[in-house]
Amino acid sequence: MFGVLIGPGFLDHVPGATADDLPSNIQAMREFVHGCTARPLPKAEYEVALCWNIVVPARVRAALVTRAVNSDDVLATLRKSVLMTQGRDDTVVLPAMGEHILQICLTSSASWYSEVGHAPFIEDTLPLSIANSPILCGARGHHMSIRIRAIE
Repeated sequence: MFGVLIGPGFLDHVPGATADDLPSNIQAMREFVHGCTARPLPKAEYEVALCWNIVVPARVRAALVTRAVNSDDVLATLRKSVLMTQGRDDTVVLPAMGEHILQICLTSSASWYSEVGHAPFIEDTLPLSIANSPILCGARGHHMSIRIRAIE
């Protein structure tokens, strides 16, 4: 599944991110975070994203890349609405994964972000049309308040 759904924005950084030495981890995670977005992040946001990635121990990152996960059976049986959100320029988890979810999960709908990479929650704000969608408002018409806080 890696070859089709996981891209070079992830795979290229595995050796350094899982190495036993901290300088290799730091360099790999710096490159990984830079590659997660279609456009460079502001310095403060980049530093925060780098920190939340680097605090994950290398052995945990190694375990993540050696596990096999296939959730098709769960996705196929979901009865609740699912909003599949993905950047069209994602090189970490390829847009083919979003298409796959849309095919497997009959209750899913798509929210594609143009010119956005792996971090739409940082790269772009939630479009008004999505904020008012039935998925986010709930089946019984309850409205969800969505607040997006910028990192300062």
